[in-house]
Amino acid sequence: MGHIASDAYERFRYNVADFTTDQLRLLLETKHLYQKVSLQPDEILSSLMPPEPSPAVLGLIGAESEKSLFLSLASAFLSQDLTVADKLVYDKDRKPMRCLVVRNVKLFCATCEGREVFRPIWFVDVTKQMFESGEEKAQRANVIVSFESLQLFVLVYQCQRCEGIPVAFLVKFDETQNLILGGRFPIEHMEIHSAIPNKEAKWFRNAVIAYQSGKTLAGLFYLRTFIEQFARRVTEMLDIKETGDAILSAYSDTLPPKIRDSAPSLKEWYDKLSEAIHGAKDDAELFEAAKAQIEKHFEFRKVYDI
Repeated sequence: MGHIASDAYERFRYNVADFTTDQLRLLLETKHLYQKVSLQPDEILSSLMPPEPSPAVLGLIGAESEKSLFLSLASAFLSQDLTVADKLVYDKDRKPMRCLVVRNVKLFCATCEGREVFRPIWFVDVTKQMFESGEEKAQRANVIVSFESLQLFVLVYQCQRCEGIPVAFLVKFDETQNLILGGRFPIEHMEIHSAIPNKEAKWFRNAVIAYQSGKTLAGLFYLRTFIEQFARRVTEMLDIKETGDAILSAYSDTLPPKIRDSAPSLKEWYDKLSEAIHGAKDDAELFEAAKAQIEKHFEFRKVYDI
């Protein structure tokens, strides 16, 4: 017993390396602050799992099954720390270690004004640097004991096209087998609907960033601010002390009847957002619905060239 499990385990180690690299790319390209991806390779485990012999066969050979042996080896491998590197790292037996391989990613470049290929120019395992040898390690022992169950990585990328200001990410890996995006500098540039007016776009963009960072209530506030500031500009009420209800009513009066009767009402969504804000409700469904209907309202404006 063991030959089948050993072969499956060798394939598992290589497959996990590719999977981990793909998950890191997914995290940096598609996720936002405080969001995560899983490094638990359930599909790989299932696809490589050796068949379980019948109880009668196990009783005759009196040994651990290939399946159990494979799972034991895989579990030990997944308990290892991640080694951050630009290519796969091997142990003394030329077997792949558990690695976080840092490769090119596609990110939005503010200078190039589009998604471009970014290459890694520097990366470090911050936690490993904390546990230095010698006296300094001893002095820190009591301070950083909480870091023993996680790893922190700093990954720095640069646009290959313009070679402009680098983008730095703080990534966390812990015992839950999740990679978590804990920080980014500069802050992510959020691409928003083309119909959103440029003069108030910053409020709309901040709403999306706040929401995707887990700050739903702040996102609702920014959406309401966007609506009010747009309505104030259109009605020329920027410096007039007036209620939001009056401002949005005045804005509705500026719309042609065909739009006022067909497009989603900004006044209606302003009121819904206000109710959630006053009640301090982190209403994610409301945010998603309000965002979609606000975008639809401005699509109407764009179609009718208003």
